[in-house]
Amino acid sequence: MKKNVKHWMLILFSLATIWVACTESAEEDPEPTEQNNNDTTQVDNDTTQVDDDPTDPNTLDFNALTNDLVLENASTMTGNFPIPDLLAGLAVGKDTLAFTRGVRSRLRMKFPGEFHYGQAFFMRIKGADNYLQGMFVEEESSDSIAVAYMEFDDEDWNLPLQFEVEIVATDDTGAPVGPIDLPVEVEGPLSGSCGFLPGDQIWEWIYTTQNGEFVSAPMTPHPLSGTVAGCCDDTGTSWYGNCIGGPSEAHVDYTSYQMVPFEYIKFVDGENLIGETLQITQNVRPSESDFCSGTPGYSVSEPHNHFYGTYTYNAGGCTIRINELNGETSPLYTSSGNYLGEFPKPLYVGAGDYAEYHILSRHFIKEVRNVEGSNLERIYESRTSEIPF
Repeated sequence: MKKNVKHWMLILFSLATIWVACTESAEEDPEPTEQNNNDTTQVDNDTTQVDDDPTDPNTLDFNALTNDLVLENASTMTGNFPIPDLLAGLAVGKDTLAFTRGVRSRLRMKFPGEFHYGQAFFMRIKGADNYLQGMFVEEESSDSIAVAYMEFDDEDWNLPLQFEVEIVATDDTGAPVGPIDLPVEVEGPLSGSCGFLPGDQIWEWIYTTQNGEFVSAPMTPHPLSGTVAGCCDDTGTSWYGNCIGGPSEAHVDYTSYQMVPFEYIKFVDGENLIGETLQITQNVRPSESDFCSGTPGYSVSEPHNHFYGTYTYNAGGCTIRINELNGETSPLYTSSGNYLGEFPKPLYVGAGDYAEYHILSRHFIKEVRNVEGSNLERIYESRTSEIPF
């Protein structure tokens, strides 16, 4: 696609912002009451030796488990678990909800058909007397995909743990949608073996923090707003040209954005890896904007990068270092059609000496970059199937 160089510089700036970056009862639900449950106790990431066999579910105290399930802005609810009037096909983006110390689990819920997500969702550990109400975070650009973060305080438990949860979400009218059942695994610290095996697993990027603060996650838009000058004369004719400072000068406010729907790594054997990055970028196009009505015009690009590289696995330290990465390029042109060369497609996976990957458990890897005193961390979660949505 032929692009204006100025417009391409906006993409470069936008890239930089991220580079620093059913149920057990069918009774009518009585009016629920809520108790505060905002405990966000942090657990030290030690490496205590633990049993590999999960605790017998028949011996678990499900009410105690509920107390240690930490949802953002959560409340503990009493009464019957909400039952949807219509059993709709609520979907989640994983087949197991996994918890590991030091990692917030990210749960994506896709609403069916014309449903749009609301503010809250309900989660019940099967066998518990109470349940939790959690709040969605406004993170993704789609109003049919909701996101929630959660942790499990495992300090007083013999790990690993396995149990099941039932989830019901609310749509934008407050009506319950679902339900969906999901197995849960609470993993203990690594003991004796890193558990890393290259092969079928896909390591999907799920979020990024910098100095402990949220930076980005899949489908999170990063907006960039501004104003562009153009022309509008007395006849209502709009154009983008040389009228700056004259009586025909007019302005249009715009909001461009960039987001990454997905990025993943796959370690195919003992030294080689492949992966994919998809980015969506919206940039203002002054030549297609209406300066009389103040309506901006936009162009949208979706560069899809297939990359490959090599890595070194340190079994003693449970770490991975990506030695090199090679991705695809796309041609860059001036507005007059002159070819400027090849420009690398987006790629955010870190490589080289400044990026180290820590294997936290069978389900999570943490990429750590320490650059000029800034600590950037990218969390990856494993899956054996393609990313569903």
